[in-house]
Amino acid sequence: MGLYSHTVYRYVAGRLAPRLEAAEDLTQDIMLAAWTGLRGYTGEAPLAHWLLGIARFKVGDYYRAKTRDALLAFEDEAFEGAADSVESSFVQFSQTEEATRAAAILRAMREDYALLLRWRYWEGHSAKQMASETGRSEKSVERMLQRARREFQKLWLEQEGGPR
Repeated sequence: MGLYSHTVYRYVAGRLAPRLEAAEDLTQDIMLAAWTGLRGYTGEAPLAHWLLGIARFKVGDYYRAKTRDALLAFEDEAFEGAADSVESSFVQFSQTEEATRAAAILRAMREDYALLLRWRYWEGHSAKQMASETGRSEKSVERMLQRARREFQKLWLEQEGGPR
């Protein structure tokens, strides 16, 4: 299994980027879980696929825990209305320079907001799924996503030298 630790690390790092500080610890947790659950490996699929399946669940657990912590700390403020233009500005960037810029902005953001945006847009979870997996209301998750998108947009515009 040690031969696959680099493969697992690359998978985990790709899911946690730009916040890589937890990738090594999470990789160790995955390899330990695989070792303790090795009796459950039937050999029907390649070992690498089995390990990456464990990694996928552990990354999901990581996001759930981080988001749960962030939502518990989240103050329930009045809903300030929909921000469709903010969401569209977030999802409409190209795969080259703007993707690099978006990654830099995510590094500069509050960690809880960056995690929510990554979980929603990179991992493809809906607000309903995120709420279900964190034990919070869907409305609470939507409000926090809205704030995260606003912060992303503000930082995006500041980099352009536009209005704040």
